Amino acid sequence: MKITKLLLSFIAAAFLLTGCEGVSSSYKTYSQSLCNTGNSDDDSFKNAREVYLDIRDPRKLIVEQPHVDGGEASIHFKAGQTVYFKTSVPPLRSEMIVLINDKRSGYSYSSSNDYYEFEFTMPSVDTRLELYYRGDDSHVNEQMNLKDRYTWINNIKEKDITKVITSNKHGTVTPRLDVLDEYFYSDSAADIHRVYEYLKTTKIIFDYPNVPVGAGPDVLTIEVLNSTTQKEERYSIYAYYGTITTDETSLSAALPKMSNHYGYSFLSHMFYGLKVTSIDGTVDYTNDFNKLGMLTNMIFEKLENANFDTAINKYNKYKITCYEGSIVFQSETEFVVQPEDGEIAAYRIVNNVTFKDLIV
Repeated sequence: MKITKLLLSFIAAAFLLTGCEGVSSSYKTYSQSLCNTGNSDDDSFKNAREVYLDIRDPRKLIVEQPHVDGGEASIHFKAGQTVYFKTSVPPLRSEMIVLINDKRSGYSYSSSNDYYEFEFTMPSVDTRLELYYRGDDSHVNEQMNLKDRYTWINNIKEKDITKVITSNKHGTVTPRLDVLDEYFYSDSAADIHRVYEYLKTTKIIFDYPNVPVGAGPDVLTIEVLNSTTQKEERYSIYAYYGTITTDETSLSAALPKMSNHYGYSFLSHMFYGLKVTSIDGTVDYTNDFNKLGMLTNMIFEKLENANFDTAINKYNKYKITCYEGSIVFQSETEFVVQPEDGEIAAYRIVNNVTFKDLIV
């Protein structure tokens, strides 16, 4: 206890001697936070490289220029310093884009003072801070070809495409066994040509769209027969209302959609707490089914008025359960679903992922 009191006294004395008014929250380490005046020659950054901040703000959206905590506005900072600035709030229906080296920056909003506050760590290279409203002539969006991002496009030939599959997946956070993703397909030459041209001509636009919250993706899947290996290959593109969320870009044209019904699949975030037991629940077989995740790769069609033999066989002796209900296979490709809430339904698999793919 005496040692602790002595240590606290020493720290308090150090603050008095150096004239520090408090502990800054700008720096993450204990030694940095003891005494931060915000000056660029602070001991923490004494040997850090000084870098230039190129501010591009044609609309004069910044109301408090970039600075370190407690410091004056500046365009020169030390690498690693936390830099702060504030902007006005955009008018209704206007979207403000704030980019730091072409990466969109987040912000906090002060409702009492009606401004947006930004902070970022200064990189070790000269940095560009750009602010504009979406659609401004002051900013030209960078573009790239879809085939340059998804390089597999360059390796496929139109004659090798056997099928195109499209779907819109659910974005629900409360999945159920009776809520299913739905798929459509086409293998017609006209649709294959349309999709092939789409892959070759579509562009990705770096326009930093707002990423839709809670939305499920649209998916375009191309099935290709590799002419060399004679094996089927699949390639997919995911977009959320035309937005590719990984790098906040937009597609210059929406993903194509097919019209022939193909089947359904379970929601990919459905299967938590998966286990496999005997049909009566007395024996645990989970360790024999270490590929249960393949359930989400099955595509299946609904069976109306299904009538299965009640005798125990090598499939229905198992019961697959999760928090939302249970699945019991009746054959290699047919199964019955009992949701925790909802009606029992029977299905038949239409793609090449079946019961055998769940087993070790």
